Amino acid sequence: MFDSRRSRRGFTLVELLVVIAIIGVLVALLLPAVQAAREAARRSQCGNNLKQLAIAYHNYHDTYLQFPAGNLAANAWSVGANNRSGVAENNGGFYDGMWGWPVGILPFMEGGNLLVQFNVDQRPYVAERSDVWFSTFGPETTHGAQNVGPCQQMPKTFNCPSSPNTTAAGRYKDYAVNSGGGINISACCPERALSSDGIGHKNSRIRMAEITDGTSNTFMHLEQASTFSELGRGPSGTKFKWLPTNPFVWVNHHSQGMAIAAVGTGRPMPPNPIPALMYAWGQVGRTVWSFHPGGIQASLCDGSVRFVPNTIAQATWHGTFTRNGQEVVTLP
Repeated sequence: MFDSRRSRRGFTLVELLVVIAIIGVLVALLLPAVQAAREAARRSQCGNNLKQLAIAYHNYHDTYLQFPAGNLAANAWSVGANNRSGVAENNGGFYDGMWGWPVGILPFMEGGNLLVQFNVDQRPYVAERSDVWFSTFGPETTHGAQNVGPCQQMPKTFNCPSSPNTTAAGRYKDYAVNSGGGINISACCPERALSSDGIGHKNSRIRMAEITDGTSNTFMHLEQASTFSELGRGPSGTKFKWLPTNPFVWVNHHSQGMAIAAVGTGRPMPPNPIPALMYAWGQVGRTVWSFHPGGIQASLCDGSVRFVPNTIAQATWHGTFTRNGQEVVTLP
């Protein structure tokens, strides 16, 4: 017979606190492993993106016997001498917002339907120009009306999953073409120069045969995270704020899809604690950085993808940007 007077024993408060403490310790131990696993997955996806961009570049070269231009200039937005991909270009002058290299490779990454929506005879659209050097901010207002929609429909392949999603999807990319590391003008401003020792600059037509340093020793694409912060207030009164950079197709500055070796590694970082890499060009410029702990990812001209650590030697870093500098480099 059931005895209703039998005592019922439960957890004491001390036992409950001990169990909660144990669970807390286990969570604390597992959380870094979970975060590391997630970052490993994000890094793998980022590497796959770079691989796809490299394949697109190779397919473009197979078709047109040259790599895509880093960006394209046209005089007075009129149709100049057409390159083999059909995008209007001529020597032109430097102006505010040129068409960047992603336009040229769209047909080679299942983006042909997007390419035909652009009017390349008019200025591309961008929601935020974010050009610290030229102090141009806000949306582009003199673009072709047809370009508003397609300039905001960037394929996901151009986004690194580790980069913070601080802006609307489809507008800003996280990768850049290697635009050189030499001492010529393109080492400063490949978006304006007509020469470069990299793979892409303004109106460039670099061929595979010109990579005499070896395709396994020359960068093709590198990470250039789409979020960046200005440095804190300095003598010029610059204010600290977050900016979206590196638009899909708009190129006005080498921070917008054209990577340069600049002054190498080891620059002081911005005061905001962002895990950026290889912050370049003094206090206002930027060229290569990522949100991966410890380094960036890059594709090489042979189509392979490598993780480049922060500790890379300056000579190696510089030499891997040049296609014909005759340096002997070994990536870590």
